[in-house]
Amino acid sequence: MERHAVRLLVLAAGVYLITRGVAWVQGGGDFITPIWPACGIALGGMLLWGAGMWPAIYVPMALSSLAAGNSVAFALLAPAGLTAAIQGATLALGRGKFDREMRSTRDVLLLAAVGAILPMLLAGVWSASLMALTEMIPREAFFATSLVYGLANTTGIVVVAPLVLLAAAGRHPRGRWQEWAIFVSLLVSVWMAFHGFGHRTVLAYLPFPFLVWLALTGGLPLAALGILAVVVGAVGFSGSGPFSGGSPLENFAQFEIYIGIFATTGLLLGAGSEAQRREKELRSAAAVREAEMERIKSQIHPHFLFNCLAAIHSLAGTNAAAARAGIIALSDLLRASLDAAGEKFVPLGREITIIGNYLALQRMRFEDALDATVDCSPAVASFPVPPMLIQPLVENAIKHGPDENGHVAVKVLAYENAAGLYVSVKNTAPDCAARPQDWKDGVGLASVKRRMEEAWGGRATLRLTTEDPNWIVVGIQVMQGGNEGSDHG
Repeated sequence: MERHAVRLLVLAAGVYLITRGVAWVQGGGDFITPIWPACGIALGGMLLWGAGMWPAIYVPMALSSLAAGNSVAFALLAPAGLTAAIQGATLALGRGKFDREMRSTRDVLLLAAVGAILPMLLAGVWSASLMALTEMIPREAFFATSLVYGLANTTGIVVVAPLVLLAAAGRHPRGRWQEWAIFVSLLVSVWMAFHGFGHRTVLAYLPFPFLVWLALTGGLPLAALGILAVVVGAVGFSGSGPFSGGSPLENFAQFEIYIGIFATTGLLLGAGSEAQRREKELRSAAAVREAEMERIKSQIHPHFLFNCLAAIHSLAGTNAAAARAGIIALSDLLRASLDAAGEKFVPLGREITIIGNYLALQRMRFEDALDATVDCSPAVASFPVPPMLIQPLVENAIKHGPDENGHVAVKVLAYENAAGLYVSVKNTAPDCAARPQDWKDGVGLASVKRRMEEAWGGRATLRLTTEDPNWIVVGIQVMQGGNEGSDHG
């Protein structure tokens, strides 16, 4: 409640100060100005803090209107229509899934169309209707007044609201000295267009190349700051600039269209250039991860193959028939593992089958000295896992598990618990608590952890624990998620 009150006061102060500031610059109570920044501050505050901020918009606008000498009826009703328009824009942007950090060109278009043009033109019609009804303007001036108010409020949102939202998101203008040199050039071009060469309308577009350059190199925050600088400079020189040669309404309309085109172009280019940079970064990161995964796979498969060949080699001199059977089993095993390695994910049941075949091959080597069991619950047999994820853990178990007599026991268990999938590889390991580093080799746990991070991010954990008297357990926990089962073929 206290935070809400503070936000109300901050937003109300911002809206009131900017409305009175505009009136002071105008030299009195006439609010007909090419840009009314109060709308941008109001919409930005409501997007950040919710539609419940409406009192912080209505009250200061009503007080400002009263201070400007307007009638009580107009001062109370005109801000009500504008506040309702801003509140409606906020709700519509929310339904349109508008991103307040404005990270795409879609967000820029939503802000311009749904947040600015449509609601502000309606608010302009509302204000002009009140003025006509209270005889503040002649009825024949209704259309022109609606247009003036609507366009001024629209440009106020398009120019100011992006700066409010970007500042709240911590996206401040940053750039190298080259970007700031372009920014200074942009300011010089504004002076040349609106003051240095009089009424030459074509020069109004002299700042455009500098804005395009700034948006493409500096991104959205610098582009938004450049837009504000151009608009402030253009408004300051508007009395003698390129849009001062015709009638007041014609000059005003041309100037509003200029600001709208200028601001929208800069915002779209800034957001688009940032999106392209993010896409390039993501592609680069994905390429690095893919290369890392391929490197890990190239480690795992020779390691796996050498262990199998060692098992067959141990049989060659003592049991030729078993060695031949082992070669056939190895061929089948390699075929299955290589087929699985070509996929990003495989069903856990297929991975368990490969492990079972591998253990059968190792039994030829260890004979009765290997006690191995594999138990996979049918409920998790279809759960997608990276291929050859659990295999290195089983190899580690057989490598480090034998006692002084060569006996080793291995138990592989996979089931569904309350959190999601749980897989454990448990084996005998004499004095395992005294030498845990034996289990942290580069091809075993390290590769498994990296592949788990790639597949599941923070939803997966790997823990190494010991059990008395001489058992060690490697447990993999994968938390429930929304994409299981969708990536394997």
